[in-house]
Amino acid sequence: MDSPMDERLKNAAIQGDVAFLREVITSQKPLEYFKLQYIPRYGAKEVGGNIFHLAALNGRAEFIREALEGLPFLVVHGLLKQRNNQEKTPLDGDFLLKHNE
Repeated sequence: MDSPMDERLKNAAIQGDVAFLREVITSQKPLEYFKLQYIPRYGAKEVGGNIFHLAALNGRAEFIREALEGLPFLVVHGLLKQRNNQEKTPLDGDFLLKHNE
């Protein structure tokens, strides 16, 4: 996607802020809001991606669980298939292993 992820959503995914996630899920945000990706400014060494990429990288299982349960199925499905700046989906085993060691 061309637009950058909202800074508050990015920070919520990284920090595991479930309260913020619940708040935006119940708001009138367009579904596209959740599909945006964080794109690093400093090249491919920094890992970017969507809320599932960022939450997984930081071990935020509760945040992931809340997103899986609270977001519409088609949004979740799209996010789980979405590739980040390193061409990895949130479900790629080597992505999760490499970043959670």
